[in-house]
Amino acid sequence: MRIIIVGAGETGYHLARRLSYEKQEVVVVDRYEERISLVEETLDVHAIVGRGSSPTVLRQSGIEGAGIFVAVTDSDEVNLVACFVGGKLNGHMKKVARLRHEDYFDLPEILDEKHLGVDLVISPEAEAVKRLMSALEIPGATDVIDFAEGRVKLVGIRLHHDSPLVGKTLISLREQYPSHRLFIPAILRESEVLIPRGSDVLQANDAIYLMTQVESLPTALEIFGVLATKPKKFFIVGGSTVGLRIAQELERRGYSQITLIEADPARCEAVAAVLDHTLVLNSETLDEPFLRGEGVAEADVFLAVTEHDEQNALVALLAKRVGAARVAALTNKADYHRLLNAVGIDMVINPRLTAASRILQYIRRGKVISVSMLPGEEVEALEFEAMETSRLVKKPLRKLKFPPGAILGGVERAGDFIIPDGDTRIEIGDRAVFFAKTEAIPGIEKLVTVGLSFF
Repeated sequence: MRIIIVGAGETGYHLARRLSYEKQEVVVVDRYEERISLVEETLDVHAIVGRGSSPTVLRQSGIEGAGIFVAVTDSDEVNLVACFVGGKLNGHMKKVARLRHEDYFDLPEILDEKHLGVDLVISPEAEAVKRLMSALEIPGATDVIDFAEGRVKLVGIRLHHDSPLVGKTLISLREQYPSHRLFIPAILRESEVLIPRGSDVLQANDAIYLMTQVESLPTALEIFGVLATKPKKFFIVGGSTVGLRIAQELERRGYSQITLIEADPARCEAVAAVLDHTLVLNSETLDEPFLRGEGVAEADVFLAVTEHDEQNALVALLAKRVGAARVAALTNKADYHRLLNAVGIDMVINPRLTAASRILQYIRRGKVISVSMLPGEEVEALEFEAMETSRLVKKPLRKLKFPPGAILGGVERAGDFIIPDGDTRIEIGDRAVFFAKTEAIPGIEKLVTVGLSFF
């Protein structure tokens, strides 16, 4: 299937890189020659210099044979026009547009098939804030991903040196708590996400990904030594789109002790005008004495979300040193994401990661419900609905051949969460959540799609 990506910025480039690695047929279009040169030098894709909204350029990209069209330039207007023109040239492909400004979301009717014809609208910033807020609602969580409409959660928890689980194997953990439905399908260790085995030993500073039913989460957190304390005092550095969204969402949820710090006076005034009770401060100084003077040591949550990744990384590290309880940093770079996790930053906000996850949902084969990329991007969590035609159903799992680097993390059946074993049989309509490294995804897709026995 041909996939056309308009825009070779951070989101477009890294999406193309991932799809190229999977041997997908990808065409990248961008009007900047230097971006296209980088694509040509580093990726095995076809690259074209030109305007992504131009019918001539789109015909040159082979749009007539495309299955998916993704417009992720920095301009909302270019993305919308590109989808509209692309839809006129190929009425069968799926069209995805990145939109940053909220005005368009107030008029969803202009985006439908009768008008601009956009099938999926993504707002990387909004998606990232949504994922962040889910993590903030769970004490000690570094990351949270919902499955089965939130009935099942994947929760990232960092193990500190005094954690009672350090030194235990995963199999011993299940033996110690047999009545608790706990499953660890992934571990973020330093800068790498691992698909663990039962013999793997949990280590200090691991960020383990725990999968459990939402009702079992409080007990699970207690087992992992996480205190159930609700945050009260928030500091936000950066009046960026993300920073403003976070402050607005915190206000909406009833939090009252919120401070936002922004260097640009004009942006300060604009942000203060739309916030209710957030204290907005103007300061270009973000050194350790300033943070201590503003009371960051007593902060329950500190978020560095300026538009500069390097500044976010440095300020987050300073806040951690000063004593903020939970620290988050915004980045769009995969290398920074890994680095921030490796040095102990509690939460990493990555709009590009969340945007790519939504787009991959349209690309993956099978009856896909959701796709979520884990930090580092080597592992995806894929939620499928089991179809009658799938070779996955009605067979004991031990008789199925799973590709190396993949694991079935959990099954939801009629509201019940099942941790699968070799005797488990997937039934039609079950929701199955797989965790797979990039190279294992084609094998998982074969399992969940039409089996040869169906014909």
